[in-house]
Amino acid sequence: MNVKPLIFALLVVLFTFSCKTEVSNKAACGDGILDPGEQCDLDVFTIQNCAQLNYYEQNGEIVCNPDCTMDLSVCAYQCGDGLVQADHEEECDGATMPETTCAQIDLGGGTLSCTDTCRYDVSQCEAAVVCGDNQIQAPFEQCEGDDLAGETCISQGYYGGTLACDATDCRFDTTPCETFGSCGDSEIQGVYEDCEGVDLNNSTCIDQGWFSGDLQCSASCEYDFGTCQNVAAISAANIHSCILLTDGTVRCWGDNQGSQLGFPGPDDSSTPVELAGLSGVTVISAGFFHSCAVLSDGTGRCWGAGTGGQLGNGTSDVTATPVVVSGLANIRSISAGYWQTCAVLDDDTAWCWGFNGYGQLGDGTIEQRLTPVSVSGLSGVLEIGTGRYHSCALLVNGGVKCWGYNESGQLGDGVVDHGNDCNS
Repeated sequence: MNVKPLIFALLVVLFTFSCKTEVSNKAACGDGILDPGEQCDLDVFTIQNCAQLNYYEQNGEIVCNPDCTMDLSVCAYQCGDGLVQADHEEECDGATMPETTCAQIDLGGGTLSCTDTCRYDVSQCEAAVVCGDNQIQAPFEQCEGDDLAGETCISQGYYGGTLACDATDCRFDTTPCETFGSCGDSEIQGVYEDCEGVDLNNSTCIDQGWFSGDLQCSASCEYDFGTCQNVAAISAANIHSCILLTDGTVRCWGDNQGSQLGFPGPDDSSTPVELAGLSGVTVISAGFFHSCAVLSDGTGRCWGAGTGGQLGNGTSDVTATPVVVSGLANIRSISAGYWQTCAVLDDDTAWCWGFNGYGQLGDGTIEQRLTPVSVSGLSGVLEIGTGRYHSCALLVNGGVKCWGYNESGQLGDGVVDHGNDCNS
C-alpha cells in the first residue's frame, strides 16, 4: 500500500489547523475583547462612568473610539485641572490657590500649600501647632519639654547658662542665659568681648599696635582692624621723611621749605601729615626739597620744589600738589635725589630728569632736563639710587653702574673726577 499520499494529506490538515489557531489568538481592536493596552473595545469598557476617573460631572455616555480609546469629552471638572471647583469642595488646585497664607484663613502665621486632593495643607500654620504634643513644629516651635533640638545657651549667642523651654509657647527661655551676657547686650563682657557697638573700650588702632586708622567693632564684638593702617615703606631724606601706609596713602613730616610735605610751605611739621589727593601708591621716595611716588597704575607723581626740573612735569615750579611725571609709564621704582630724580621701568631701563650740571642724569650732557630722558648705554637695571650730584644703578646681573659728580670718588671707579657717562 502506498502511504505517501496519506501522510501528505495529514500534514496539510495539521498546517491548516495551526494557522487558524494562530489567527484566532491574535489581539485585534474591534473584536469586542478588551486586550492589554486597550481602554475599550466596542461596548466593553475599563470604566463605566466619569466618576471612576475622579471627574465631578458627566454629560452623556462615554463612547469607544475606533482605535479602542475612550472619548471622555462628556466628562468635566476634576481635581488636578488647575481650576478650583468650589461647588465640589475644592479649596485649591495645584498652583491655583485663592489664599496663600495661613493668616488669610485665620490660622495665624505660616504658609499654605495644596494637597493632592485639592484641599489646603495647614500643617505649617501657627494655629495648627499644639505646644505640648512632644513634636517640635518649626518654625513656630523651638523646643518641646526637655527637647531643646540640640541647642544651648552658647549656641544661642550667650556666654553660659542652662537653656530652658517655655511650656506655654514652646519657645526658648533664655532667662538663665542672660546673666552670662551676650554680644549685643550693650555691655562689654571682658572675658569674651573686645567691644560693643560703638563702645571700643577706649581703645584705638594705635594702642592696638597699628600706625593709624579708625578702629571698628565687629558683629561678634571683636576688634575689626580692617580700617587700621600700618607702615609699608619709609624714605628718609635730608631734612624730611615720608612713609607709605598699607592703604596706599602717604604721610610726610619734617622741613617743608619746598612744600615737600604736600602742603604749602614753609611751615614745618613734627608729626606725619597725610598727603591730600594721593592714593594707590606703591613706592615712595623723599628727596632734598621734593618727594616722589609711583602709583599702582605705573605712573609717577612728584611734589615740592621743582627748581631744577626734578618734578618731571616740564616746569621748574614749586607745587605742594603731586604732579604727573611726563612721558613715563610702567614705572617700577623711583628715587628722588638732591635736584634730580631717576626711575626704573618694567623693561629694566633707567630714566632721569632735573638738574644735570655734573652729568648726574646720565644722558651724556650737562643740560637741565624738565622731563625724563633715558640714561644712555644702560639696560638691565634692577634698582636705582640718587645722591647729591650723582646716581647709581644695580643691574640684574649683579653689577653696579654710577655716573655724575666724582670729586670724592663716589662713583667707585678708582678715579677722583666727575663725568656724565655711566662708569663701572
